[in-house]
Amino acid sequence: MRGLAGEVKAIAVHPSDTASLVVGTQSGLFLSRNSGDNFVLISSKRPVFAASFDPSGEAVWFGTYDRVAKLVRLDLEAGLTARDVALPPLKGDAIAHIAFNPFNTVEMAIATARRNLFVSRDEGANWIQLLNEGDPVRSTY
Repeated sequence: MRGLAGEVKAIAVHPSDTASLVVGTQSGLFLSRNSGDNFVLISSKRPVFAASFDPSGEAVWFGTYDRVAKLVRLDLEAGLTARDVALPPLKGDAIAHIAFNPFNTVEMAIATARRNLFVSRDEGANWIQLLNEGDPVRSTY
């Protein structure tokens, strides 16, 4: 685990290359291409509390929190280009988990520390809330 800094908050393994993984810590997002022997810092955008590769493995999505929650898509194939993804209002809440539908690669879900659950069918352009602090929400999902 050479090169890794900070307390581990999130781990995600590449969907097709099991030697590749990312680790989120309070120091940022780290990438290993050799099963965790060595890590390189690939984003120092605040502490990282959630991380997931998209089904193609071409990008890593991760959640950060510094007064407000942020969702970031980091393109591994295009020079580590980062793009912030719009989130629904998450007042005082942070992303705790990110998941993708392996059968519909543009569909994803985020769960939060306060037990909110949101689904997007268009890679985060629009969100549908399914749980509000653990209680079901009427939706058109």
